Amino acid sequence: YIRDVLFLSSLDPAEHDQRVQRVQAAVIARLERPESERKFMCTARAPWMNLSTRFASYKKNSDCIDVADFRNIISLDEENLTVTLEPLVDVGTITRYLVPRGYMLATTLEIEEATIGGLAMAVGMTTASHKYGLLQETVSEYEVILGNGRVVKVTKDNEFSDLYYTIPWSHG
Repeated sequence: YIRDVLFLSSLDPAEHDQRVQRVQAAVIARLERPESERKFMCTARAPWMNLSTRFASYKKNSDCIDVADFRNIISLDEENLTVTLEPLVDVGTITRYLVPRGYMLATTLEIEEATIGGLAMAVGMTTASHKYGLLQETVSEYEVILGNGRVVKVTKDNEFSDLYYTIPWSHG
């Protein structure tokens, strides 16, 4: 698949921290502007790239943060049966990565273009959800850049557990 070659070969997963630092710097730079010059913050992802039928005209009047290169599979931990990936990895890419290795996500949507991050934040229900739960119920940790620029690890039992339980219902 050309899409996999373009996105997975052109970005080194080891550069994940650099991508996070770039977004963190953009969030902090926004905060350094006078409050009167700040707008709502959102991703710069083009509205036509998501699976929603709504119009996203709000982006025209927002501070848009570029996250387009968050498309990497970071690691596969075969001992703990976990995969670490960035939010724009889509179902097709992660499936083509895992299946040859003998694995598959517990809940996999039949729409290849759906992103794992989108499914995790938008109540990702799949045909296996009756058995394995919603996609977000298979997530063990989120890495989040807060509105103040702080990068935090969010789990169901750490100091950010409130975020762990609200992220899936935020719809991004």
